Amino acid sequence: MSSQLKVNSISDAAGANGNAITLATDGTCTAKVTNNLSNRNLIINGSMQIAQRGTSSTSNGYQTVDRFCHYSGGGTTTWSVGTETSGTVWGLGLRKYLRCTNTANATAAGNYREITYKIENRDLMDSGWNVASTSSKLTLSFWVRASVAQVYYGRIRWMGDSADSNFVFSTGSLTADTWTKVTVSIPGKAGKTVNDGGSQPDNTSLFQLNWSPFQGTDGTASGVALNQWNTYSGSDKYPDFATTWGSTNGATFDLTGVQLELSDYASDFENRTYGDEYNRCLRYFWLIANGSESAAGSGGSGLAPVATGNCFTSSLAFAVVPFPTRMRAAPSIYKVTSTDYWDVVTNDGNTQADDVTINRASTTSVSLYFSGNLSINTTYGCHIRTYNSAARLGVQAEL
Repeated sequence: MSSQLKVNSISDAAGANGNAITLATDGTCTAKVTNNLSNRNLIINGSMQIAQRGTSSTSNGYQTVDRFCHYSGGGTTTWSVGTETSGTVWGLGLRKYLRCTNTANATAAGNYREITYKIENRDLMDSGWNVASTSSKLTLSFWVRASVAQVYYGRIRWMGDSADSNFVFSTGSLTADTWTKVTVSIPGKAGKTVNDGGSQPDNTSLFQLNWSPFQGTDGTASGVALNQWNTYSGSDKYPDFATTWGSTNGATFDLTGVQLELSDYASDFENRTYGDEYNRCLRYFWLIANGSESAAGSGGSGLAPVATGNCFTSSLAFAVVPFPTRMRAAPSIYKVTSTDYWDVVTNDGNTQADDVTINRASTTSVSLYFSGNLSINTTYGCHIRTYNSAARLGVQAEL
């Protein structure tokens, strides 16, 4: 007679034997698993390895670390990618982190700093989470460090139903300049759905994670309950914040090791290779050309290849660029451009264009127009490259 082994629960709870398996008389097995199981982390680039757009910015939106966007209001803020060379998270394979620096303090009622990650509905649906069941849980874990000792908050915003929902969590009281791992259990909520038809396409986002080092009183209220779903309101997104971090010029807030998994418990962070994370990011953003990644050309300009095309008119070069992977949706353009940033090379020689725009785009390719001060012969095909080290060209289909 054969017997069947059933796994009843998986936990990373501390114990003398982290991988112990106990078999009950009825054949039920309880296991504690702490090893690095693959493909369970719903977060892309949670280790902050990939930063195609750059490693520092003072602007809002998707500007530095791929898949994480950031926003601030009031004062000034610098967002940057930091590197660990030793210590707690370094020992776990987490060498990069996203940093928010409060370069000029801001504590007015409407001021804020916030990091946001949006999960594609398709990934949430495929996770196995029963979103309408309070007994079905996701577990969020992350590492956080701040230069100012105080309590910080994060939240999950669930959209798409008649009333948005808000789930607020706390980091606990952080010790200054010390990495702390935070774990949050997120139950489903009765009445919630994902992809109930045309109103919730599976390539959009209903579920947004947020972390905040500071929120002014316009977005906070005393008595906001933690670790439970509440009705969302822009005036009480968070409990009242201490103003210490927000009033400190040069204060920093660091985030890394972000993991979201279907489980009652947090497992070890899933370390994926740089190439794996990069390929996952390409669904949302691809940097086609970066002038600084090429050897200097004539006049000290960077000559990074862009595409091969044709001289469509005497003042317009045309090129088609296929994507390395299918994007989430037909993308928009990402560019850093100015006078003579693009070099159009033909049998007649080369001439420079000032701008690049999208002619047509799909999820698999894009056709581009290069224009501005061009004078080219329509008889020829052309090769297009960057002509300045500051030139950037990409496509984005972010949530």
